[in-house]
Amino acid sequence: MNVIPSPADYKNVVVVGGSFAGVAAVNGLKGRLPQSHRVVLIEPRSTFHFAFAFPRAAVLSGFEDSLFIPYDRLFASPEDGLVLRCKAVQVAPDYVVVDRPVQLGRTEPTTVVPFKYLIYAAGATHPSPTSLSDTGTKQDSVRELKDWQDKIQHARSILVVGGGGSGVELAAEIADKYGAAKKVTLAHSRDKYFGLYGGELDRVLTNVLGRLGVQQIKGERVVVPSGGFPKDGVARQVKTTSGSEIVSDLQILCTGLTPNTSALRQHFPHILNASGFIPTLATSQIHSPSHPHIFAVGDVTNHPHKTAKEGMRQAGIAAENILAMARREAKGRAPPTADELEQGVAMGAKIHLTMGHTADVFARIDEAGRAEASERPYRAKGGENLGAGRIWRRLGHRDSESTQGRFGFLGLGGWGGWRGGRRGEGEGEGEGSDRERRGGRRHRGHHGHHGRHHDHHRGHEHNHGGHHGHAHDHGHPYGGRGMHVPSAMA
Repeated sequence: MNVIPSPADYKNVVVVGGSFAGVAAVNGLKGRLPQSHRVVLIEPRSTFHFAFAFPRAAVLSGFEDSLFIPYDRLFASPEDGLVLRCKAVQVAPDYVVVDRPVQLGRTEPTTVVPFKYLIYAAGATHPSPTSLSDTGTKQDSVRELKDWQDKIQHARSILVVGGGGSGVELAAEIADKYGAAKKVTLAHSRDKYFGLYGGELDRVLTNVLGRLGVQQIKGERVVVPSGGFPKDGVARQVKTTSGSEIVSDLQILCTGLTPNTSALRQHFPHILNASGFIPTLATSQIHSPSHPHIFAVGDVTNHPHKTAKEGMRQAGIAAENILAMARREAKGRAPPTADELEQGVAMGAKIHLTMGHTADVFARIDEAGRAEASERPYRAKGGENLGAGRIWRRLGHRDSESTQGRFGFLGLGGWGGWRGGRRGEGEGEGEGSDRERRGGRRHRGHHGHHGRHHDHHRGHEHNHGGHHGHAHDHGHPYGGRGMHVPSAMA
């Protein structure tokens, strides 16, 4: 029987956050580090949340269990790595403070987790149902989705606030299931859906939603009361900033992307931008020359493409650089120079939006930030849960342990390609080549250590509305369901 080693026996590589980017970082590290190092995942949830399918699961029932995957098979043994179910409340230069005592080894439980290297992948939060509580059990999460199903079933007029990825998908799912039996209104504060990428994606989405009978209101911001809307089923007049009124008896917020960076504010306030996101170097390191051992990936960064695939690309770069550092350290050699580290190359993005059982909408975003969008007939290529079975396998489970058995295409190996876009980026490219898993071609030495930024859209600081990974109210593809496509990308 394996005995958990003492913390002194290992140099911890801590990953904060166990969503798409965090798990990709873990899979890129485990089994590849020197024997002196181990991976430690800090994650408050008891299960991985497959948030891609939350908009659907808030409307349709029967597959909710398959969206929550236990972390207990992520590591083969304590020597391989540890999963600590706790929340990071403070990050210092060489340790993380967590919200409850955890067992690191043969010593007494502690709330301080030391690290040699850190990957911060805590993601971003969004309103329910596109993001669920991080404190409950799997049963609590399933109950939360079923509660939304019940509210939607009994409502006669539903207002979805926010036309990002989660908002358009949720409105489509409701309209697709209930048709003319319910009035569905989608209110978006911008003139276009995904307006950051031009007008083509907006045109396609507007057409699909129109055919589904969704009433669309653009360019008007809904006035949300402090504390949100009551969920009492009572019809009320909801006002917009232009003075218009929308009558509905259920209001669902799909706006607001809040980065989970509060743990950094005491020791690292200087690395956060005005919106609380983390600008990073092309190496996925934070902007702090005295802390080259700290990395940030996924929705918590200020990269413009909030997709799971982008988060996994960043995680792959971080993992490769930590491996290079740790291996040299284990051999007593000097750490790699800035020019020797792996660097990401600015890339475009892909977005895949599932519009009920009516259509799949795809968009390719080029490096100039313009989208080519298309609509295709819906294909149930991953089952009702949109491919969650693949994540079960990536977390060490057998197909038979997934409620739904074999589902499509969402590879999360290392940082492989997958359904990446907001809701999975792309059309199921599979695991991706070695080059893809490293986030693009190897790119070194053309910039100084502080100049290796993702130049693509780096100057834009958007108010990411929407849900994690989902395209948010302001047009970001997934805003973490990390692509939400789905955070916690993160």
